[in-house]
Amino acid sequence: MLYIQKKNSPLKAEELEQLIQQLKKTEPELTEHPGFARFLASSYFLFPEDYLKQVSGDVDATTLIGQAARLLAYRSPNQEVNRHEKTPRMWDVEKVKGDAQWFYVSQLTPGFIVKKWGDAPAVEEEYAPTKLTLAERRRTNAGEILLFELETVDSPPDKAIERFQMPPALRGQRIRYGWVVYAPQGFPTTEPVLNLVFATAANSGVDCNLLSSLLSQRK
Repeated sequence: MLYIQKKNSPLKAEELEQLIQQLKKTEPELTEHPGFARFLASSYFLFPEDYLKQVSGDVDATTLIGQAARLLAYRSPNQEVNRHEKTPRMWDVEKVKGDAQWFYVSQLTPGFIVKKWGDAPAVEEEYAPTKLTLAERRRTNAGEILLFELETVDSPPDKAIERFQMPPALRGQRIRYGWVVYAPQGFPTTEPVLNLVFATAANSGVDCNLLSSLLSQRK
C-alpha cells in the first residue's frame, strides 16, 4: 500500500524526528516503541469508519470520527469496566473483508483499550510496538529527504490475513512501514512537501532507499 500526498507543512515528520532524537538520548539502543506507530496511524493509517461504528454501539459514530479516544465512554454506567479491557480487534469485525487498508491499519493499531480514569471509563487507542530500522536525513541535488522505516515486532495473526484476504505469503512475515518526506527547498520549510508512505511485507523490495533513489532523480 502506498500513500502519496502533498502537504503544506512537514510538521508531523519533524515531530517524529524530534521524538527519535529524544529517545536516543535516554535509551542506549533504540528498539521497539509504540510511539512510532502512533505517528503513522494518526497521519495516514486511520481507523476505518465501519470499525468505529462497530465498537461505538448505538452512538452515532459519524460525530465521533477524530474523537476515538472517547468513543466508548458512552457505555452503560452500570457496566463493569476492567483496567485493560480490549474492544473487538479489527480482524474480528466481519463487516469488511478483503481490504488491505484494514489489514495494515490493524497491524499498527489493533483496536482500543478501555481503562478507568477515576470512576469513569475512558478509551485509548492501542498502538503496536514497532522497531525503528531507519531514521535519516539525506541531502541530494534535488533537495532534502527525511526517511523513517519501521517493522512490526511480530508477524500478523493468521486470522487477520484470512479476514482481509491478504496473500498467504504474509504468514510469518513482519510488516514494514516507511515514510519518505521530500522537500526541494530543504528543511526546515514552510513550503509544500511530498510525503510517500507505504506498507508492505518486510521481505519486499519496496523500502525507503528505493523511494529515496527515485526522488533523487528528480530534475
